[in-house]
This record gives sequence, C-alpha cells and structure tokens, in this order.
Amino acid sequence: MSKTRESNKYYFTKQTEEAIIQYNKSTDFYEKNLLYNNYIKSAFFTLTEVLINDYNFYHVDDTVESAQNKTIIHLMEKLKNYNPQKGKAFSFFTKVAYNFLIGENQRNYNEMKKFIDIDTRNDLHDNEENDLEERIQFFEDFILYLEENLLDIFSIHKPEFKITSALIEIIKRREHLEPFLNNYNKKAIYLMIKEMTNVQSIQITRTVAKLKNIFKQVQENYLTTGRIIYIKPPRKKRCKY
Repeated sequence: MSKTRESNKYYFTKQTEEAIIQYNKSTDFYEKNLLYNNYIKSAFFTLTEVLINDYNFYHVDDTVESAQNKTIIHLMEKLKNYNPQKGKAFSFFTKVAYNFLIGENQRNYNEMKKFIDIDTRNDLHDNEENDLEERIQFFEDFILYLEENLLDIFSIHKPEFKITSALIEIIKRREHLEPFLNNYNKKAIYLMIKEMTNVQSIQITRTVAKLKNIFKQVQENYLTTGRIIYIKPPRKKRCKY
C-alpha cells in the first residue's frame, strides 16, 4: 500500500468531504471560515506534502513550504468546483493539486530545452542528424505528454504511477537526451528508480514493459495523425463462475 493511500485513511476523511460540501453550500463568511480552518486546511496541507514528497517534485520551488503554500491557495480557489456527484473529494483535489504541481514544475524546468544546440540545429543537413533531431523532439514531446496525463494512464495508488513519475524525473535531470537514447545504462536507471520509489525490481520491469507498449502506440498514432494520442485499453472483465 502506498504512503498516499495510507495517509488518506487518516487525514482526508468523510468529515473532510462533508465540510467541503457544506463550505460550498454556505453563504455565511464566518461559517465558511470555521469549516475551512477546522476541517479542510489540515487535509489540504497534508495532501500537498504527500504529493511533493512522494512524487519527487524536486524543481517545483525553492522549499517544500513555499510549494505547499502555492498549491493550497490553488486548491482553495478550486473548492467551489467540487461536485460530490462526480466522485470523492480526495480524488478530485488530488488531481487538482497534482496537475498544478506539474505546471509549476515545468515552469522551473529547462533541461529538456538543452537537448539540441540551436546553432547546430540550424546547420543540420545530413539525413542521419535530421533523424536524430526528430527522434529527440518526439521523445521530448512524449515525456511531456506522459507527465501531463499520468493520472489518466495509471492509478495514483498503483506502483506504475510512482515508477513512471521517477523515470520522468530521471530523464528530465539529464543534461542531454542523445546519450540517454543511444547509450543509456539500464541497470543504473533501475537502481535510481528503486531508490526513489522503494518498489521491487519486478514491478519496475513490468512498468517499463507497459511504457514501451504505450510509446509504440503513441508513435504509431503520431505517424498517422501528427498528434500524440494514447488510447487506454478497456479494463478486462473478470469471468464469474
């Protein structure tokens, strides 16, 4: 069981959800203030802390405290958008916070822009070099797409989510992408993922296999449509005997 799921049991309770519903119904400023301070504030604080620490938003801000404050303010702004008929409050606000942190992370992240030197790019005439540029550009776009849609591809409570988050972070930290594509050390990457996620090696192997299939499908769709699209396969129904 992941840390996020364990924490959910203790800090984002049914009482928290009921307080959010009542907060949105209320028109009394004093009542809304009491509901937020007594039932919602601490849940938002822990939720942002768990996301930042568990999913390695290293570049999101100078300090965890600053990142949390920004994210909590964003969650407060989105309180009015919660609709209990569309799902649990925990799932809604987890997705809101995660997407906000992704956006903040990308703002502070420039490593992916260093993959191809601008002067070299302008002088490319050789077919092999052009092919490499296209490969790098597509891979960069794929990683960004994967990061932005991770919550829709994998459940936040599954090992695949943590493993893929760690892999994205490792790729983003690299100064250049070309060595990673052509001569990467598979064992070293596995060890880094294991240190960052504390999952078993077999889970990493299975997740990487799934990511390869996703990459292949996205690449095929890109060649056909010119867009990066991933169609998640329908869940298989279990046979009842």
